Amino acid sequence: MANKNSLPGGSILPLPAGSFYVFTWLTQKLAAAIIAVTALVFYSVSIRNEYALDDGIIIHQNDHVLKGVKGIGGIMSLDAYESFYRRMCATDQLAGGRYRPLSVVTFALEQEILGTYRTGLYSKTDDSNRNGVLDHGRVNYITSCGRPETNYEYNRCIDVNGDGLAQPAECPQCWDTNMNFSNDRQEDLNSDGIINEVDCQLYGASFRHFNNIWLYALGCVLLYIAFARHLLRHEQDIAFVAALLFTIHPIHSEAVANVKSRDEILSLIFISLTFIFTFRFIGSGNRKDIFGASLALLLALLSKEYAVMMLMLVPLAVYTFTVNPFSWTNITGNRNFRSAVVVVAGFIACAVIMTYIKRTFDIHALPGARPVRSYWLLPFFYLAALSVAGSFRSGRFNVLMAWLFFVVLLYVGMRWNAVKLKPSVPNNEILNNPFLLADGAERFCTKGFILLKYLMLLVFPRTLSSDYSFDTIAYRDFTSWDFWVSVLLHVSLVVATVMLVKRKHLLGFAACTYILFLLMVANIVMDIGATMGERLIFHASIGFCMAAAFFVVRGAARIKNRWPVRSGIVAVTLLLVVTILSGIKTWERNFDWKNDITLFLKDVQTNPNSVLCLGNAGARYVDLLSTEDFSVTTPAGYDTAFNDQNGTLRHIVEEVQAGKYSTRREAGIHHGIAVLERALALHPRYVNGYLNLGLLHMQLGNDFEAIYNFKNVERLYPNNPYLESYYRAFEYNLYSRANAAAQNADWGASAKAWKMLTIIRPRHAEAWFNLGVSYFNQQKIQLAGSAWQETLKVQPDHKEANRLLQVVRGGSVQGYSQDG
Repeated sequence: MANKNSLPGGSILPLPAGSFYVFTWLTQKLAAAIIAVTALVFYSVSIRNEYALDDGIIIHQNDHVLKGVKGIGGIMSLDAYESFYRRMCATDQLAGGRYRPLSVVTFALEQEILGTYRTGLYSKTDDSNRNGVLDHGRVNYITSCGRPETNYEYNRCIDVNGDGLAQPAECPQCWDTNMNFSNDRQEDLNSDGIINEVDCQLYGASFRHFNNIWLYALGCVLLYIAFARHLLRHEQDIAFVAALLFTIHPIHSEAVANVKSRDEILSLIFISLTFIFTFRFIGSGNRKDIFGASLALLLALLSKEYAVMMLMLVPLAVYTFTVNPFSWTNITGNRNFRSAVVVVAGFIACAVIMTYIKRTFDIHALPGARPVRSYWLLPFFYLAALSVAGSFRSGRFNVLMAWLFFVVLLYVGMRWNAVKLKPSVPNNEILNNPFLLADGAERFCTKGFILLKYLMLLVFPRTLSSDYSFDTIAYRDFTSWDFWVSVLLHVSLVVATVMLVKRKHLLGFAACTYILFLLMVANIVMDIGATMGERLIFHASIGFCMAAAFFVVRGAARIKNRWPVRSGIVAVTLLLVVTILSGIKTWERNFDWKNDITLFLKDVQTNPNSVLCLGNAGARYVDLLSTEDFSVTTPAGYDTAFNDQNGTLRHIVEEVQAGKYSTRREAGIHHGIAVLERALALHPRYVNGYLNLGLLHMQLGNDFEAIYNFKNVERLYPNNPYLESYYRAFEYNLYSRANAAAQNADWGASAKAWKMLTIIRPRHAEAWFNLGVSYFNQQKIQLAGSAWQETLKVQPDHKEANRLLQVVRGGSVQGYSQDG
């Protein structure tokens, strides 16, 4: 009997199979338990990890997160990178921005438990408004970037002297957990021999990793439930194998081991719940289920925008996995077809108008103009229009889709409220625009090859990397054989998908899931600012695992038909082998994600053409120089056992033992220089490469090389917030060397140091003056006079420079010192 309440023409859910055919010993509860335990066991190693990759940007450099619950308002209303851009004296770099607030909200909730920082900074004790005291309340001031800001001047203080005022000496550092104003051994959380802000960041790292692990296990179980109870009700074996393959696939290690990638996990959870509530509503018509489906979809979208593809996958799932009389040949003859057209057309019209209003404002609005919010009327106008048209009385499926479309419109309004559709600066950085140097043909062919690369990683994830940006993947053109292999495979896939969808075959749904989510990350529908990434294929791998499970189970079923007694043993053995091999790779990759040192020093070996891997590896060598294992002396009370960072530093020890370098420190410096020089050879405008290369040359005393690299940073990124602190360190080093040389009457060395200082500080009057003194004592009178003239350009009232210029012009060439 036809049911009037579902898909146009009526649809009902098929009866569940209720049993397994290949894995006869399984039940749904046992299968769910196996999936949960598998996820927990093979990802448990990451609970001891620290942080890596973008964790810093989203968590540690996000003042909204560090404020805890008080920062949630900012998280929900701003771009995910807003805080990072502000700290870097930059503006938004990516068109369309990054708006994935749900995972960031969970980080803020975790911070509320771990301990908040009211300034949004780990370390801050600044008289920001320059009024002579540290004010307890918020103050207005201008940042070093020249921007107005309102914030507190410190996080916490103890009024030691009882004067009612906060003093810098009364405000303990963030790592001083016992607030005794002393650096204690137990406060060095990463045991590297230095107590600094990194230790503040590491507090609670295991707590965040634990949450990623159990959330991932929950997501995999919910995916299984969506398969076993709804999508694959007649294919219990396929449901189990598909969910298990997804759980253990090594390509998902980044999504779990990298805390920041919790957005992928939350998206999985709520996408699964959307399917579950959708099918429950189709079967029962209970309004609570439609509310559950709508809320789940909204949370999936707030986790990651890829959930927008559910607007196509939900109808496809209902069409494929329910018993319905839907026919492609008589679609217009269906009584609910007109209502479905109204639902879809109304959504498209509202979405286009909302985007047009937002884009027009972003492109044409004058600076300081009040933001336009009129697009918020459209979602509610959409609901009202559907009510008038009677769409909420035209069958369960139309009602379901109307509410899902409304949810997406709400999400669009939230997103347009937080981000810009046009970046504030041109996207001329190849690390954010990987096809910047490609012509039209190369752009097209390289994107086609990347589709093949993704498929290869899913089939055989032997070599994994945290980065695939420039220059990991060489541009392809129409003469590239692998481009044509990709074209052949994917055209065949699309053709087969169309045929399978028409037959309502589960492989058709699996292929559509793969293709639709792949479109979101393949730089086809939109430019994503990256070439490719393992976490980006997370959603598409659901379809891949469904297809792989289909072929595995069908193969096992054929074995059972021929050899019934042995089939169970063969199937279990095969599944165990795949699970164990994948699990080992997953386990190994989790170790790589311990921290930035282990990650990038490993990935730079497997991916030596990635500028970011090279640059980050070089930066990690810089970090290592100040640690216990690379410092000249070991701090008192520290374990002298060498920390080889999961084996990534063994080559350092071996080279020192072989006599290639005298110390680990020297080896680290030269390895850092080597990887950074390669990064800059590939990308001559790589700012961080120059910055860290300058630091390493400073360590070797290579003044000219250090200045050359720092000046390149100044040329490419004048407002770089780190450059000034490095200049100050360099200035102190040069100042000390110049004075020491002068005390030993080594005027040549003194002049060299002062000259270096005038290059990095062209308006440093004392540097110019002392350079003149050093030249004068070498009898280089003309050079001395020129230096003193520069002194007077900077400080016209400099008495000694004026006097000595008169002496030089009078012909005196006697030696000079500050004392005589």
